Amino acid sequence: MDRNRRAAEQKRREEERREKNARKSRDYYHANIEQRRAYQRDYLARRKAADPDAYREERSRANAEWRERHKEERAAKRRDKYRDDPEQKKENARRHYERNAEQIKARRREYYAANKERELAAARAWKARERRRIEAGLPPHRRHRATSTERDTNLESATLFFAPHRDANAVAALRDEGRTPQRLLDEWQRDCYRARTTHYAARNPELRHDVPGRLSAEEQRMENVAREINARLRIGEKRVIERGDAARPHAGPNSQTRGMGR
Repeated sequence: MDRNRRAAEQKRREEERREKNARKSRDYYHANIEQRRAYQRDYLARRKAADPDAYREERSRANAEWRERHKEERAAKRRDKYRDDPEQKKENARRHYERNAEQIKARRREYYAANKERELAAARAWKARERRRIEAGLPPHRRHRATSTERDTNLESATLFFAPHRDANAVAALRDEGRTPQRLLDEWQRDCYRARTTHYAARNPELRHDVPGRLSAEEQRMENVAREINARLRIGEKRVIERGDAARPHAGPNSQTRGMGR
């Protein structure tokens, strides 16, 4: 425990020392910023005068490396600028196309000729996607990019919503705002029970709630079972039962016994 305490104390002192040195460096830089800039300008001027070609090559390489390191950041700034002022971007694009229409068309034709199969596949995929969208009745796929004003408004609203500390009563009130009323939940539960009962009765007609339907289904089931048993036990042809003439007088059974008495 003592060793851990000493290590934590040493780490804290080291962090304080680094923060103190960084603060002193920042203060010194801001206090002598004009002097440092003048020194840099003089140094670059001397290097440029000594070897202009090497100076331009080194500056070009440094600028290219900086652009590569900050490519995503610069692209995000361009997108934000376009979202904040799309009309100016459209006007600049229109003027650029008017000045370089032939070169742009030539580049497009060359790119299409070099990537014809890929372009055709992309067009087929887009047509198939649009066809499925129209058949499903969906609206066109359009995405809206938020402007800087909208982003600031959204950030302010989110800060006002999440930043304040809420007690138990405030949390309960927020939960009650989007809670479904118990009446609707009870109706939904009854509809679910009714749907399950109807589905089960359709699959098991012998258990239906109406007595005539349940009995007829049971009788039909027993009739089918009897027919299957008779079909398995039947041997030979089906015996034909001879029926007497209905107009002839009934003679009664032909019995040789004396019945139950002697």
